[in-house]
Amino acid sequence: MNTDQIQTFDIEKAKKETSYWREFYKAKLSPESTEEDIFRGFRIPLADLEDILTRIKSYNSVLVEGDSKEKEIHSLRVYLAKKDQSNTKSDDIHVLLVPVAGGTVLGVNESEEPLVQEYGQDLLEMLDPGRLDLESAIYDFSTPCPQQCDKSSELYK
Repeated sequence: MNTDQIQTFDIEKAKKETSYWREFYKAKLSPESTEEDIFRGFRIPLADLEDILTRIKSYNSVLVEGDSKEKEIHSLRVYLAKKDQSNTKSDDIHVLLVPVAGGTVLGVNESEEPLVQEYGQDLLEMLDPGRLDLESAIYDFSTPCPQQCDKSSELYK
């Protein structure tokens, strides 16, 4: 992988934007929250991301030669989720990661007009090449912060 292509984020800008989030969260989403309760982010184990990448590479490798790039997985979409509607705390907020196929023309309609999903299409199920079964492609292994945060981080404060 060429590290020149990896886009990083300026630290000062990150500190400013994470503080904007905390202010927004407290003012608009949860005015009764204490500083300790403010939802800040997620921890995602690297091993889980590697497992997703392995599965995506396997999926992309079995696309037949005639399949176009529109069916390949090129990204992940992250959805915010809450496990319990009645829980008023942020301790059960988590993210669901979903592979995204394509991001260009996905076919044509009855009038031969292109069907475009500019930002790709969620792939909620994927074929498991080892078993030839469809199985869920929705991943949930994140842990919310502040439950598992680095409280000494400049982005936390």
